[in-house]
Amino acid sequence: MIKAEKLKAKYGEDGEEKIVIHGIDLEIKKGEFVAVLGHNGCGKSTLAKHFNGILLPYSGRVTVDGLDTSDEDTIYDIRQKTGMVFQNPDNQMVSSIVEDDVAFAPENLGVDREEIRRRVDFALKAVGMYEHRHKTPQNLSGGQKQRVAIAGIIAMQPDYIVLDEPTAMLDPSGREEVMKTIQKLNRENGITVVMITHFMDEAALADRVVVMDKGLIKMDGTPKEVFSRIEELTALGLSVPQSTMLIYLLKKSGIGIESDAISIEECVDDIAAFFSKKEEKL
Repeated sequence: MIKAEKLKAKYGEDGEEKIVIHGIDLEIKKGEFVAVLGHNGCGKSTLAKHFNGILLPYSGRVTVDGLDTSDEDTIYDIRQKTGMVFQNPDNQMVSSIVEDDVAFAPENLGVDREEIRRRVDFALKAVGMYEHRHKTPQNLSGGQKQRVAIAGIIAMQPDYIVLDEPTAMLDPSGREEVMKTIQKLNRENGITVVMITHFMDEAALADRVVVMDKGLIKMDGTPKEVFSRIEELTALGLSVPQSTMLIYLLKKSGIGIESDAISIEECVDDIAAFFSKKEEKL
């Protein structure tokens, strides 16, 4: 697992230091899909960068499968286990051909040619981009570019993928493409996913939601557990999935629907069932 213990993080040099994470504890178990929420400046991206040693703890420790990120002797192994995907896919493109871009990381790891070919084909098929393997990244849509970036990480064969707001720069169609890819990797390929996001509907797709505020973890639970705390989330400057908000507003207006729906499908089913029962009583 990925484990943070009493983790503190800071920015700046002596005299101008700012603590941005205040001694948090967090465990990410293998196979989980965890969404991390919080408004800008809450520390969520800083936390993500500790998971593969891009940033090192100011105090406390972060371990990946028992390997300490602060140990220079293990950082190479940690970065093979934990891949990072960032907001802007253009910043991650290094080659002029899609399949060459995906092959870049395993080539640098010294993987032999036959194995690289197998990994590249597998990774591109896993993200639905195999038919685009001979194209130039510049001719792809934003969603397609981000899927290629994810394929580049998959080719490293990591146990964990950490995504720092991977859909922030995409249109709704691109967001949907990337989210379907992330879900598939987690559920079909067993890759542990940690996703930083500010889209509540994306977080609703995760197994677990962690909410941060001012460098602290304020909530940690299933999407239904977390999004049921609407007033607390609102006080933190966050929203909830649209379906959850609709049910909440209906209840406040006196329509007593008992529902913990977070998806559109659940919401439609619960509202339809409620009014069907009312018709039967009439």
